[in-house]
Amino acid sequence: MPSLFDTLHKDTPNPLDNIEDILHANDWAFNRMGDNELTVNLSGKYCTYQLIFLWQADMTALQLSIQYDLAISAHNIMNAANVLMTINERSWMGHFEIAADTNAPSFRYTTLLNPDNKQAYEQLESIVDIALAQCETNYAAFSLLTADSAANDETLPLALMQTQGAS
Repeated sequence: MPSLFDTLHKDTPNPLDNIEDILHANDWAFNRMGDNELTVNLSGKYCTYQLIFLWQADMTALQLSIQYDLAISAHNIMNAANVLMTINERSWMGHFEIAADTNAPSFRYTTLLNPDNKQAYEQLESIVDIALAQCETNYAAFSLLTADSAANDETLPLALMQTQGAS
């Protein structure tokens, strides 16, 4: 006999199907590793990002993780903790973290998603745009932390500076 939860969520559409349709329409290569995970690589201004979408139907939650193709130097792990704290204090949504096993920085955001709502996909597009913009904004700080030499009190504040305009 199915549980009440199974009965309520049996017809919940999977938003990864819609994301897959969007990726197909743009001719973007992606990998679908089952019903609940999809990855795509996108080129940014400074590096290639791996976007990972994870769908958790029981919570109707969609998690977006954007991983940089960088690794923080062992010499800079302590500096990285301070950089993360500064960046996360400024973030309005989501957070940045550094994976302990790879020292790779990433951005992570989870949203509750009503997959029956058309506006949810417009919202998702905005979330991805904002998240990628945050990744681009913070690239300089993370890039500085990849060097074998320790980042210092002169260079890190410059890399974290909020600027206006375009280069």
